[in-house]
Amino acid sequence: MMVLVGLLMFYMRKLNYSGTLKMKNALGAIGEVYTTIGAKRSNIGKVQIKVQSSLRDLEALTDHDTDLTQGVVIKVVEVTPNGILIVKPQKK
Repeated sequence: MMVLVGLLMFYMRKLNYSGTLKMKNALGAIGEVYTTIGAKRSNIGKVQIKVQSSLRDLEALTDHDTDLTQGVVIKVVEVTPNGILIVKPQKK
């Protein structure tokens, strides 16, 4: 009986979910511009994307030639070491 309780406790601890956002999980995600992103990485904007089953507002830059304004559909193509997303407009 004690062994069974011990095994049950062991497996329950393994089910723990940390909730920590792993930015690499945002790669390839499709989202929408929330605040304008400056062209050629001139200004940081924000995007709304679903990452790890949660809708998030995250900072983003783009290499695109024109500003990405609110409502533009984007795709995440890179994540910088400091956690800023690099996005491009999604083709229609």
